[in-house]
Amino acid sequence: MFSVTAKRFQSAVKAPIQLFNLEGIYATSLYKSAVSLKQYEQSYKSLESIKDILSKDNGKLLQLISNPTLNTEERVSFVNILDKSATAPVKNFLSILAENNRLSLLPSIIADFEKLNLAHNNIVNCKVYSVEPLPSKILKRIEKAIQTSKKDIVKPNGKLVLENEIRPEVLGGLILEVNDGEKIVDLSIASRVTKLNNVLNESI
Repeated sequence: MFSVTAKRFQSAVKAPIQLFNLEGIYATSLYKSAVSLKQYEQSYKSLESIKDILSKDNGKLLQLISNPTLNTEERVSFVNILDKSATAPVKNFLSILAENNRLSLLPSIIADFEKLNLAHNNIVNCKVYSVEPLPSKILKRIEKAIQTSKKDIVKPNGKLVLENEIRPEVLGGLILEVNDGEKIVDLSIASRVTKLNNVLNESI
């Protein structure tokens, strides 16, 4: 458990973005703890290592720790496997999850922590979905448009990471997704067809 002083420092830390789901609340709590104890970077690396461990052997360990019938002693034994080289904030956090029988949420919590990490480092992740790979010239124009947007998507000291993914279901045009759905701009033919179908159905 955290000391009163540690809790005071943690409450003074402000998360870079707000996450309202249960996993996000857990991730935010860990973020504040790691920052307040000045072990943020190490804690992030610890979580990424745990993520790798959980993904091995087709996720067998994840299936085991997600078993709701595990008793406290069994859950703690799994935590000991996961936190061998983890930082103090991560070890404490895993213990809390085990006590509350929430270890099954760990992958989603790590995913939300990764969102916090992007915001922490002022990194904006933008995925461009298209039917076929876009020419570098087009990607550069998209990158410039995002960076100069009046909506301040990318902060002055921030970094934009642009990724082009192939999605046949787009049919044509493109879809921009910023930070895993934080902002979506749908310029796809599929979207236009859907809108047209909706209008036709309303007219009948």
